[in-house]
Amino acid sequence: MVNKMSEILLTGHSGCKIYLVTKENGDKYIKKISSNINYNKRLFHQCEKQINFQSDTIKTPKVFSYDINEDGLFQFHMEYINGITLAEYMNNISVNRIKDIVKLIIGNYENENIGQITESQIKEKFLHKLNSLANSIDLTDKIIKESFEVLKKYNYKNFILSNCHGDLTLENIIISNNNIYYIDFLDSFHDSWLIDIGKLLQDIQIFWSYRNKENLNENLLIRLMIFRDILIQELVDKNPKYFIDVYIALLINLLRIVPYTRDVNTANFIHNKIELVLKIVEGALKSENLNYTMHG
Repeated sequence: MVNKMSEILLTGHSGCKIYLVTKENGDKYIKKISSNINYNKRLFHQCEKQINFQSDTIKTPKVFSYDINEDGLFQFHMEYINGITLAEYMNNISVNRIKDIVKLIIGNYENENIGQITESQIKEKFLHKLNSLANSIDLTDKIIKESFEVLKKYNYKNFILSNCHGDLTLENIIISNNNIYYIDFLDSFHDSWLIDIGKLLQDIQIFWSYRNKENLNENLLIRLMIFRDILIQELVDKNPKYFIDVYIALLINLLRIVPYTRDVNTANFIHNKIELVLKIVEGALKSENLNYTMHG
């Protein structure tokens, strides 16, 4: 007797297809399939990241198996987590719970350093990414040009090699039975936890995941600002230098979105946010106790 299964197509990222599969006995799992053969290698690396992820504070869905399907596309099967995204959870979350979640996220990166890499090698990786990005973006724009000038002078010495989700948005954090799960890992040009925190700021400071909502609920806005303030305070308590680092990471993240904007509203939204973050970065760089973050 053939075991019957049903599949429901969920929202996918990078063109990948994600299915919720339900077996005849009611058990569920997630199947993620590469968008095309050229994307196979990237999805394999993302699968590897998920398999190799280790943390005392954060969980991730277990990967059961992976293979190449009949269409030549890489796919993997993983545990289904019944929960809600942190983006949804923010609507009703308490301040104390925000503090707990921030501590768990930051605690995940305690004493992170998974490889030997020199400061000059880190800087070289960032410059390579910036130079590549510069080929697909309008450098005649004053704000964009200033952003690149600041980023190319920055030293990046704190961006040590570490575990890195690669796309740590509120949509990619699941709350289930008081546990936190990371989903939808993404390969990154450089693996550093500071890049993850910068990506998180993209939601809690820039409101990227909420950009298509006409009006943000005032209570949600307050919760997001509280989240941001607690997160920044935790970072500064660890090391004051991290303040500028995460906003540098955020600035890079926003610039990376620019080539993919297809409508005027999104383009204006991103441009305004780049200007906002650039002012925060430049203000911090002018501060007496943060001048050490720049080198000529």
